[in-house]
This record gives sequence, C-alpha cells and structure tokens, in this order.
Amino acid sequence: MRYEFLVDSYASERLKVLSAWSEFRNEDLPVRPPLPSDETRFGFIKQYAEDSGRRLEKLRLTDDHWWEQATTFFDVTRSRAWVMTRRLTHTSHHRGQQMAMLRMMGRDLHSNYGPTADTGGLMQNHAPTIYAYASLDELLRGEEHGGAKAPLPGSRGSSVTERPRMEVPQHVRTRPYPMPR
Repeated sequence: MRYEFLVDSYASERLKVLSAWSEFRNEDLPVRPPLPSDETRFGFIKQYAEDSGRRLEKLRLTDDHWWEQATTFFDVTRSRAWVMTRRLTHTSHHRGQQMAMLRMMGRDLHSNYGPTADTGGLMQNHAPTIYAYASLDELLRGEEHGGAKAPLPGSRGSSVTERPRMEVPQHVRTRPYPMPR
C-alpha cells in the first residue's frame, strides 16, 4: 500500500507517547490529570494503548483509495493522508511537551529518536540510543508492575552541548548560577 508509511508512523508515535507517559509518576498527575476512570499513570497508559490500538487496527485495514479520499478537517476539506500527517505531527508536538515537563521536573529521559543527555550525551560522541522499552507489550508488562525500563548510564560527566569549549571570562565565572562548560 502506498500509504503504509503513515500506518507505520502512527504505530511508532503510539509507542513513543506511551513511553513518555511511562516516565511520569503518579504524584505528578495533579499537574494535569488524565481522563481514564483509574486516574493513575498506568491507568492513562492502558487507556491510551487501548484507544490508539483500536485506531491502529482500523488503519491497517485501509487501502490507497481510502487514504486519498477527501474528508473534513475542522471546516476544510483535505485528504485522509493529509489529516493523518497532521495528526502525527500534532502527537509529536504533545509528546515534546510531555518530555519538556519531565525535564523541568528533573527527570532522566530515555531515547525518543536518538541519544539524550541521559543515554550518554551526543550522537557524535557515540552515545547510544536507549529506548525505555523495546515493544508495546514489554512497556505494558513493565509498567503494570511499577516500571522495568532499560537502565540509563547518564552523561558520564561529558558535556552535552555541540558548542565548542571556550574560556569563560572571570566576570562571568562569578555569577551565582553555573555556566556550561
């Protein structure tokens, strides 16, 4: 099918969103509570997995003609392929918000697309890509029992910036906040 890449992308986005939710803790939920009847972190993970799983199964049954058909997106007519592309980017945007919130809470993060500061730093320094879970089934099993994510090595003391090292002037070094090296 010509549009199978959209279905595959949706499956990938689904796992990435669920992985981002697995990084939260139950005590974080008052910040923005989820909608399932069981308002726990795992309750949201389960609900999102079920809802997105049903959508994914329906998408797997489509053909090229279905993707090319026009549909209404708010008050504009678009192809279903266009709507799905918009959906994927919107989901990615919200996952980015989740990850920014986690960073603000001081959490270490697993890979989402590639290496992070917590998986060893920068790609050019050969930092590994370490996903929290290898599959959706592994994520659900692990999180049902409180979490079983892959361990993170951290940055191992190396700088996680692409900026070259430079000498920091004395008047800047005396500021009350740490400067990056």
